[in-house]
Amino acid sequence: MVGLSFFLMFIISEFFILSAMAYDRYVAICNPLLYNVIMSQRLCHVLVGMPYLYSIFQALLFTKKKEEWMGAHGREKLVVKDFEERKERKLSSDQWHFSLPRQGSRSTQQELLTG
Repeated sequence: MVGLSFFLMFIISEFFILSAMAYDRYVAICNPLLYNVIMSQRLCHVLVGMPYLYSIFQALLFTKKKEEWMGAHGREKLVVKDFEERKERKLSSDQWHFSLPRQGSRSTQQELLTG
């Protein structure tokens, strides 16, 4: 679950950091003389810090909800359900199992021809 939490945190923060970089480039291209006024150091810290705080919150919230769901449904029940589904799939595939007649047998060839 820790790996999932970190993965989600970095994915969510990446999207917001990309939008902050796009805004930074937009200001630099469209208002080059006002860039230092608009993009103050404080605003840069906010544009970088807020996405990380938000992504940490979202990742922990999602991970907590997933753990609650797994606890409510029980890990054992999921394993048993998976085992039963695999067993059913095996049984259904066994229904279609048939053997082909041997190649050299004349009686089998005559049975197939007379049908």
